[in-house]
Amino acid sequence: GQALYAEHCAICHGQNAVGGVKDLRYLTEEKRGKFFDIVLGGMLKKGGMQSFADKVSKDQAAQIHSYLINRAQEDWQPDFMKPKRK
Repeated sequence: GQALYAEHCAICHGQNAVGGVKDLRYLTEEKRGKFFDIVLGGMLKKGGMQSFADKVSKDQAAQIHSYLINRAQEDWQPDFMKPKRK
């Protein structure tokens, strides 16, 4: 999902899913549940988020979704979940 995110999402949502017009690491549970409606269905078109149905498949959108969840977990896990290597 990382390469797909970089190709289709990073320009607006930031490199490595950090920052941008909407930092996607902070998606609420509700927005995560509507991810495909937003990305493929154009649910937020009025707010400026176009549909990407003509650019990514549902499987590719799922890969991007998984990448975003992983990025959120990487950045927001407590320090004890990320032991420092010596």
